[in-house]
Amino acid sequence: MNEGIHRKQLFESEHISFVEVSEDLIQDYLVMVNDYENVNRYIGGLQKTFTEEQEADWVRKKQEEKATVFSMIEKKSGEYIGNIELMDRKITRGNWESL
Repeated sequence: MNEGIHRKQLFESEHISFVEVSEDLIQDYLVMVNDYENVNRYIGGLQKTFTEEQEADWVRKKQEEKATVFSMIEKKSGEYIGNIELMDRKITRGNWESL
């Protein structure tokens, strides 16, 4: 994780800070999505290498959509450990409901 960068924490658990997806995490995202053996095959299995430009486009798209996607930062180490996204949702009266 990039040292000295303060990210806006949206919520937290005992061990994890959940922050907005961010362009300053692109290098961390690339390590994750280009890990064919442990990650890529479970998120589409395209067996392709994603570029920095493609990841930047993904970040901008998620930000523009106001997607419910969060990057997870381990509190103890400050290391990026992954993303989580809530999908297939709709908002009614301020509440999220599964479709």
